[in-house]
Amino acid sequence: MSVLARFPSRQFTSTTVLGAGKSNRGFGRLLSSGVWTRRRPRHRPGRAAQSADLLYGRHSVLAALSLSHRKHRRLLIDSDLFELVDRAREREAQDRRRADVLGGSNGRERRLSADEQKVVAYLDRLEDVTPEAVAVKRVSRRDLQDIVGAGRSAQGIALETSSLRLPVADEDGKWLKSLESSADNIAHRPVILALDGVTDPQNVGALLRTSYLLAVSGVVASGIGSALASASVASGRRRGDQGGGDSSDRRPRAGVISHVSKASAGALEVLCARGAVATTRGSSLAPFLRSAAAGGWNVVAAMLPSAADEGGFDGKIGARAVPLSSFSVPRVPEVHKEGTNTGTVLVLGSEGAGVSPAAAKVCADSGGFVFIETAPSFEESEVGDLVDSFNVSVAGAILLHRLVQESVN
Repeated sequence: MSVLARFPSRQFTSTTVLGAGKSNRGFGRLLSSGVWTRRRPRHRPGRAAQSADLLYGRHSVLAALSLSHRKHRRLLIDSDLFELVDRAREREAQDRRRADVLGGSNGRERRLSADEQKVVAYLDRLEDVTPEAVAVKRVSRRDLQDIVGAGRSAQGIALETSSLRLPVADEDGKWLKSLESSADNIAHRPVILALDGVTDPQNVGALLRTSYLLAVSGVVASGIGSALASASVASGRRRGDQGGGDSSDRRPRAGVISHVSKASAGALEVLCARGAVATTRGSSLAPFLRSAAAGGWNVVAAMLPSAADEGGFDGKIGARAVPLSSFSVPRVPEVHKEGTNTGTVLVLGSEGAGVSPAAAKVCADSGGFVFIETAPSFEESEVGDLVDSFNVSVAGAILLHRLVQESVN
């Protein structure tokens, strides 16, 4: 039976009782008219939207639904996706009728287009991972775009879900110790990515995606003033605050964490489910970095020699910056406690100010500084003084790849 048969026609029903058996649960049945029968709770200011995020994008939503680190409420799907499936189903039915009339296939069956195959395959996976208790609503593309926000690509799907609550990584060292004792980290030198005030959701999302693909052990970010700050337990975010929206609005809106999750292609969801993402208690990474250095970790920052000089740091910092081509991670104690392991913390500074002086001081006393060389012709370029460094997500990918390779070897 074709996979299209799993999605009943939009004419099947107008309403449904949620939580019905799996055998009756095609999404077409749930979304036929955009009406759902679960009784809506009375609106109380700040209550209905409390601790709510709105994820969007196919990878991000699918990843969240596949995991159990959030409590999901409602799945919103663009009606155009189901109309595409309906059209494909109708063509398939016509081909069957033609084959019946002709007494067999004549080789002229109309196959699904590449786009149709992707949509059908995605909805098929979506149905498999969506819990029975999650309400599903069919919405227009315009309404979905209004919810997600102008200029954002929802890819036809959004998910109302509970907010993330990231653990705190500070001087107490609990989060760090949990990484050290992880079975995956015992076999090789773990690598942690530390984001010192990186604010752009696209950059943070790209770095999380890279961290996931390279099996980086953990990611820690500033608890105040970073793209992950709104998900920090220590940030004091008011329940229902969606990172810029009105907490009295009962419908969640896409906030900063939503944009980070979308940019990460769902990597944020997977890493958070593993407990591999944390934030500091305040805006400074220095307490966490000092704790890591004291525990035997090498703390290395990405910093250009020129940036160190211009930033007013100690002149010794710029002189200690080593090009990546000749950089090697300093040796660390083999295993300083039974069943634990230490490795390297890579610090990446913010898009504008770079690594903070407090974090740089810890690096100067620990693993040092590294930078990525540019082509020799770069300095002779007409805009050499304007385009003078790599984007933080690009630099992070290059450096993490090198560090992870060294940790494995």
